Amino acid sequence: MFPRPDGGGLGYDKLLVAIREQPTEHHFDPERLRFRLRGPDGEVVWRTASWRVPVEQSGRICPGPVELLDRYEKEVEFFTFGGFVRRIPDASALIYLFESGAPILEITPQEETIADQLTYEARVVLGRVEEQWEEQHDEEFPQRLTEIDPFSLYTAILSEILRRYRRVSTLDQAYHALHKALRNEKQRLSASGLWPDELATPEELILGTV
Repeated sequence: MFPRPDGGGLGYDKLLVAIREQPTEHHFDPERLRFRLRGPDGEVVWRTASWRVPVEQSGRICPGPVELLDRYEKEVEFFTFGGFVRRIPDASALIYLFESGAPILEITPQEETIADQLTYEARVVLGRVEEQWEEQHDEEFPQRLTEIDPFSLYTAILSEILRRYRRVSTLDQAYHALHKALRNEKQRLSASGLWPDELATPEELILGTV
């Protein structure tokens, strides 16, 4: 995992996954890697990479989970707002590099973190928009998501969450740490000139109503 170059405290800039023929026994040793990849025909499918069956194709990944499993079926999960994956040549391991213009969030099942809460909120927003998409379009929703710029999706969802917190004051009491982190993130992006002057809602961005 690589810290974000903009100094943001939410998530990582890149994710590097190494699958080896034999586990090192020194840390979590992923045996399989699962993610949704957009193919040359535009179709988005789940792909599973392992030492015996590597995934050679590079390309856009669909916003959502990236799952790592070891030989004991222990799982480590990340959440992305989209991005790209490519395999890096290496003789001793299968190495996959995930890159995104938005934070890559690590899910922590043992304790609820800000990244966990943001992932939950993002999934709620995407689930709501997916229902509207399926009522209006024949194109598969994951395919549409891979057409969206990850940073644009991230800022649209972040802004949507902040608007909801302003409307419902009790949310700040229940999830103060998340609210503070998102406010800080917006301030940091605004100070660096990265926060968009005109920001679409998730519905406008994905459904194409702007």
